[in-house]
Amino acid sequence: MKRSSLIRLGGIVGAGIVLSVLGRMADTWIFTAAGESISGNIDMLVLVAVTGLSAAVFATDRNRDVALADAGARAQALTLAPKEGVAQIIVFRNDRMGARIGVDVNVDDRLHTQLTSPGFTLVELSPGPHRITVDFQGQCAEHALEAAAGTLVALHVKMRMSMTATSPTLEALEPAAARKLIGNAPMALAATASART
Repeated sequence: MKRSSLIRLGGIVGAGIVLSVLGRMADTWIFTAAGESISGNIDMLVLVAVTGLSAAVFATDRNRDVALADAGARAQALTLAPKEGVAQIIVFRNDRMGARIGVDVNVDDRLHTQLTSPGFTLVELSPGPHRITVDFQGQCAEHALEAAAGTLVALHVKMRMSMTATSPTLEALEPAAARKLIGNAPMALAATASART
């Protein structure tokens, strides 16, 4: 686990202890005088909060170190201008669900980059059959396509929540519609590191 994550986790646990102590003090001073006690409820609320925040720290700890494009490269990608000899694929996220947890973007089973939300990336492909896969904590979605030179395809990564898991879906959109949804999102370049340690 990264040092920064350990510091955050320590802060969460420390805050939980402080909240629990303050809650017990308030219980002693106020509620016990009235013949009631809420310390059990306070401890349960603190436990739930600490557990949830700790889970969030562990989830984001697996995010990859991904470089972002500069303003010029980002603007060029969003002109949506076809490029001779290659097909271009824009993959983007703009959801709030799991926004800070990275989604791996794989091209033909090889990692291209990882997206948090909002964010997008541009993939250039040779003409022919290809497969774009997104992976969110082991839950995957796939889009197969026959790439044609000089074309541009936009794929929208959406999150779907079920009773047991949050999983991604991929929806093909018209590039102009995708451009509006991308808005001011940063552009992720090809990943330069594997999962953080």
